[in-house]
Amino acid sequence: MNPTDPQGPTLEKAPEASNSNGDKYFVVVDDNQGDQLLLKKALEDNGVEEPFRFVGNGLDLIHLLEECKPSLLTPAGILPCLILLDLYMPRVDGHEALRIIKNDRDLRKIPIIILTSSHTEHDITQSYHEGANSFLSKPMEYRNLVGLIGLVKKYWLEEARLPV
Repeated sequence: MNPTDPQGPTLEKAPEASNSNGDKYFVVVDDNQGDQLLLKKALEDNGVEEPFRFVGNGLDLIHLLEECKPSLLTPAGILPCLILLDLYMPRVDGHEALRIIKNDRDLRKIPIIILTSSHTEHDITQSYHEGANSFLSKPMEYRNLVGLIGLVKKYWLEEARLPV
C-alpha cells in the first residue's frame, strides 16, 4: 500500500472502549505500524464516525476483549461492533485469535473481517472454517484501500444489522 500523503497520518492514542457514540467502536488488529497508519487515514478519508482502536497482535486483542466482556461487575460489557483482523502477526496470530474468539460464547457474535496481505486459498478457506465473517486482501494501492474501507463502512457499519 502506498499512501498519497507524503507525511502520512499520525497514530494517536486509541479511544477508550466507552465513548459518546452509543458505546459503538471497532478494533483493527495489525502488527505493521505502516499499515495501521494507512488504515487510519483510509478510515478517516471515508468519514468513519465510529471510534476505532488499534492493537498490534492477537494476544493484545484477546486481552482487550477479555477486559470488555460482560461480567458480574459490568453486566452490559462494551464489546466492539466489528474486528478487522490481520492474519500473520507475532505472539498470537490472526488464525489463533479467530479460533479463540469464535469458541467463546460471549465473543463469538462479534463480526470479524480478515484484512490481510495474503491471497492464498488456504488462508481463505481456513479463515472461513474458523468462523470469519469475511475475507479481504489488502490492496497494494492506497486509493484501492480507501475504496475497500468505504465498502466495509457501507456494509458493516451502516447496512448490516448486528447483534447487540
